[in-house]
Amino acid sequence: KKKKKKFTNYATLLLNKHKLRRFFSGCMSVKQLRYYIRKSHHYNAFNLFFCKFIETRLDCFVYRLNISKNSSEIRQLINHGNFLVNGKKIIYSNFQLKLFDVFSVLKKKFFFSRLLLNKKQKQFLFSVSYHMEVNYRIMSAVFFKFPSSQQISYLSTHDPLMLGSPGVKFRKK
Repeated sequence: KKKKKKFTNYATLLLNKHKLRRFFSGCMSVKQLRYYIRKSHHYNAFNLFFCKFIETRLDCFVYRLNISKNSSEIRQLINHGNFLVNGKKIIYSNFQLKLFDVFSVLKKKFFFSRLLLNKKQKQFLFSVSYHMEVNYRIMSAVFFKFPSSQQISYLSTHDPLMLGSPGVKFRKK
């Protein structure tokens, strides 16, 4: 029988990094992930601020609204300009939402029929989060508060120490 190889510290850090990239918004680049890790290292509550920065991204916000099943499709919908934030068309998936930003959809009939189809097939990924208020009739949502640590379900699944490696790339500046 073959022995199972033991992972090195670098390998476990790399696996956690890939899990985070896939979990939060699917196609987030490593450069963007590093940016959010560095930015959240400046605060005492690293875990909370890291998740706050991720949750305020437009692609993650749309993903939480259950408009689509996979994140790469959501990023494509954003890039094609199907969504409005405060009445302005946004084409960047890494757009950061601020408090009381109003999110709406351009093609309301298309997305409403899509939501009904998802509901019929029972393919909802998430229940609507506490930090957003959604009106599916007019296909709009309001981002009204930052999520707390109790409202973020995936905080306990990732060890905050495993996010940053001891290497130069992840160190505080």
